[in-house]
Amino acid sequence: MSRRKIALVAVCIVAFICVSAIGWAMACSQGSQDRNDDVPLDQVNDEADGEVLTPEEVRDAVMEYILANHPETAPLMGELVWTGGKVETGLLGAEIYVYESDGWNVTVSYPVIANPVYDVTVNYSVPAGVISIPYALFWEGTCENGIVTEASFDFAQ
Repeated sequence: MSRRKIALVAVCIVAFICVSAIGWAMACSQGSQDRNDDVPLDQVNDEADGEVLTPEEVRDAVMEYILANHPETAPLMGELVWTGGKVETGLLGAEIYVYESDGWNVTVSYPVIANPVYDVTVNYSVPAGVISIPYALFWEGTCENGIVTEASFDFAQ
């Protein structure tokens, strides 16, 4: 019976040490993250040589990229007036923005970190009620530090 008590005490001590070590490790990692608490996020990003972009700026940069690299899309661009914004997903550590304008749908998603890589998808289909040649477009890519990279592009009439 005394061996059981000793074993139980030993298990409790080991568990206490493990929990303490995990708590200490978390406190130390939090302390290193807190070093920039009083510095605005844009300055933290500037220190990392990154360009701080809003989701709207990412959307606009991608649309400019599509127009510059796929001139067949020019007739579909026109004067785009965007609606939409942040979509509440309930996910922690990630944000998603969805924008719409005249048949265009742009989704910008990214992790909430300094200098994120923005994942962007763009879809176009002729808006309902518009008599036109049926166009469809799908674009997918990223935007990192202001540089747009295309992963795929499909355009059909």
